Amino acid sequence: MSEERTPLVSIVLPVYKAEQTLERCLNSLKNQTYRQIQVISVIDGSPDRSVDVANRFAAEDSRFLTIVQENQGAGAARNTGIEAAKGEYVVFVDPDDWVDPDQVEFLLKTRRETEADWVVTQELTQYLNAKGQVFRTVPPKVRAERISDRETMYERYIDFLEQGFVRGPTSKLYSMELIQRHALRFPHNYRSQDILFNVDYFFHCESIYISDRTTYHYLIQTGKYGVKLRPDYYLTVGQLYDKITGYLTEYGVKISPEQHRTLCNVMFSMFVGSLEPASRSGEETAAALGDPRVQEIFAGAKPNNKYHKLLLRAAKTGNRSLISAVVWLKQRIKGVLWRIEKISAARSEKKSK
Repeated sequence: MSEERTPLVSIVLPVYKAEQTLERCLNSLKNQTYRQIQVISVIDGSPDRSVDVANRFAAEDSRFLTIVQENQGAGAARNTGIEAAKGEYVVFVDPDDWVDPDQVEFLLKTRRETEADWVVTQELTQYLNAKGQVFRTVPPKVRAERISDRETMYERYIDFLEQGFVRGPTSKLYSMELIQRHALRFPHNYRSQDILFNVDYFFHCESIYISDRTTYHYLIQTGKYGVKLRPDYYLTVGQLYDKITGYLTEYGVKISPEQHRTLCNVMFSMFVGSLEPASRSGEETAAALGDPRVQEIFAGAKPNNKYHKLLLRAAKTGNRSLISAVVWLKQRIKGVLWRIEKISAARSEKKSK
């Protein structure tokens, strides 16, 4: 890609119940220093006024496009965006976050300088108080590096997965040609469809550049406990485990016992979400614990997290009451920590006045 070229970059947002944050997000895209962009807001059956916000931007700026569809989930919404995208590259943004003014410019500049199939920048995690003000920021700890040898890339995948920056689709530049050539799409899973998509994309790349620069602001509202997972989420974890091990086998990548343990630890940390909502149902717990892929993950995992250690030991017994007791204890502790965080946020807000 020569310096004279100004390729179109498509930016895709899956929008659901984002009325309160969408304007901030779209403004951060409208104000990009790189002007050759196409912003596609896919309104995924959102019951609020998100579509009005998106339509207002589309009416004022021809680079913005609004697509409305029935609720199908974030993965399906991103696929709709991919189908409508006209850009040479694609960037994914979530509507409750925002990006730096030069995000797209930096991604393209890095792509031009490194010629990497996948350019990965970092996210700045920011915690908000009740008034939407940032009271705590957690910067990433990543070393910049370029890998152009496929064998080395694939050998490093588990390390990248543990660090977290190859999981979500945001803060990255994707090649539309690569996506279309291999017919890559987000699966319609309820959760973690983005990780599954990224596994496919990663193992079709020949090079990757990991930047230590943050370009994306990932916002967490104080008081929200996070996403509630369905009891059958273990099936998605198993699907992801099969996909990763399948690619490693296909490309002849031999992983060390330590790497296999790391992979199982990551998979178990995701599997925990299946046990927590299912801890009150014997049938759901039995189905999750009896899955052969889950059993393989149990056998290989040696988590460092104390809660995960306790939960793994309880899960291996198959005793639902014991599992429920560990989950109950964790939820009580989490509630106390949330209250402490809320008090801390209030004090921080008072000091800033």
